[in-house]
Amino acid sequence: MESQLAQWPAGTRLLAALYTSISIGVSLVSPGSKKHFACCLANMRVGQCPWSAITSIFFTPCGTLSKFMLAAMELHTASGALPERERELGTTRFVLWSLLTGFGSNLVFLGAMRLLVSSSADSSRLQFSCNQGLWPLAIVCLNLKLLKHPGDVHIVSVFAPRTLLSAFVTCSVLSGSIQWSSFASLGYSYIQHWLKFEDRLLPSADVVRRIERGCARRLVSRGLLGGAWLSVQQPPGQGIRLGR
Repeated sequence: MESQLAQWPAGTRLLAALYTSISIGVSLVSPGSKKHFACCLANMRVGQCPWSAITSIFFTPCGTLSKFMLAAMELHTASGALPERERELGTTRFVLWSLLTGFGSNLVFLGAMRLLVSSSADSSRLQFSCNQGLWPLAIVCLNLKLLKHPGDVHIVSVFAPRTLLSAFVTCSVLSGSIQWSSFASLGYSYIQHWLKFEDRLLPSADVVRRIERGCARRLVSRGLLGGAWLSVQQPPGQGIRLGR
């Protein structure tokens, strides 16, 4: 894990730092703040926290040992997928992509919950079912990798939709509840790929390059949290941090 951490670029480090500090801080210090990070139908209606559709990626409940272990496993899983994604997009676009992906997967999740509530007798539980943490980002990363490299035998064998669905079903059986958040994130990954959200909704490489050469020049040259800020014009895997 230590060697893996050393290879994390700045954007992945930023997400991991926010995820860890907010999850632990809110769970142990300020439980009343959970509503600001809980993306569920009840919170959207009663709590009036629409921003949770974005902020939910920074929080997973970890008030007990079992929940803490699950949060750590989620971070470990995400850390295997997010750095490669950041190298593809560059750090600036990666951060924006993460917010967009969290928001998009939450919209799909909320839509699915709305349909289920209207046709289910267990509507009260579904109202409070949440989509949270870095897990949605990891799922989207893994499936996008498969969709972009359909001929890669290793990727197909490890990350095929059938394998992911089997994992979701297994988790559902073990937890005693259907992992709707995982299914929603998987569905959103297809939407993002088919509609080419990266090209249509993220700023172009030229725009990002101008920003990085202007107001963000120091950030690009020095990096963040000990990690390199990968410039958008650099080839995948060749981000270089200038200076210390």
